[in-house]
Amino acid sequence: MHPARPGRGALVHWSGGAWHAVTVPKVLARSGLGSVVARGDKNIWVGGAVKNSKNGTTEAVGHWNGTTWTGLVLPAVASSRKYAVTGFSLDGHGGLWAVANCLTCAAWVPSPAQSRVWHESAGTWKRAVVTARRPVSIFGMALAPGTTSVWGAGYLNIFGDANVLIALDGNAPH
Repeated sequence: MHPARPGRGALVHWSGGAWHAVTVPKVLARSGLGSVVARGDKNIWVGGAVKNSKNGTTEAVGHWNGTTWTGLVLPAVASSRKYAVTGFSLDGHGGLWAVANCLTCAAWVPSPAQSRVWHESAGTWKRAVVTARRPVSIFGMALAPGTTSVWGAGYLNIFGDANVLIALDGNAPH
């Protein structure tokens, strides 16, 4: 274990009535972490970002299997924008959804993608296509318990105005 250092990734675990620092996945050790999801004590994912070749950041994830961390930089094209994984959700099929947000994109300036959505299935991460006529920002996602419906909340930028967005993957309730 190592103590948390300012400006670097830090991860803590509640055990024995106290918080304890936990080793951070190597790929994320020099950057901040933006999200965590746990399926159990031997299946934990953390998300953040790493510096890229264009002086921006690219999404990265780390996975704890109960013994060791593995890390992966997601397969995004490097840009000067600063993207980071800011949220996770189970997908109801054994995989994960991850949302990454542009931390340097102004909400009022139309850009190709304010948020990027990723899906993990059987150990493979792929970028999901979000079809919208305007820039989309998704801030959170959650699996509805007992279903395979994943809900997302955020906004859609229409001519400089933020309009409420609710995204759905799966069946809508009846």
